[in-house]
Amino acid sequence: MTDTPLHAPWTLHFDRDGTEDLGTIRDAHGHGIVTSRPFWIPGGGDSVPATLAALWAMTAAPGLLAVLREGLDTLLDVQRFSPVHDDPGVVAALSAHIARVRAVLVEADRGPAFLTLPESPDVTTGPSNGEHDYR
Repeated sequence: MTDTPLHAPWTLHFDRDGTEDLGTIRDAHGHGIVTSRPFWIPGGGDSVPATLAALWAMTAAPGLLAVLREGLDTLLDVQRFSPVHDDPGVVAALSAHIARVRAVLVEADRGPAFLTLPESPDVTTGPSNGEHDYR
């Protein structure tokens, strides 16, 4: 994966002291991005705690976004060059799916639409190089 503002790939590391576990996600440069609240790593048939499941999802996020971007390109090619244009139901479903993928990618690059960022010159949203355009 190429270096992006996310500095991917991310890795998940655990600090286990015997009484509780902490997970830390690090970027490709080894810098900590997030540290979890305390939880227990499950053993045997124990259920997976929500904190651990969230850490797994966050660690996978840069790869998932890359796959979504590649998939969006493929979907747009299908929409332009495929004979699915003969079926209005397929065209509508494909268009709706493309819109959902675009919305997720925009949110991933810029944050949720409802998020209010503090007024500060050091806060940026989305890629600074304009690399992604999901219109």
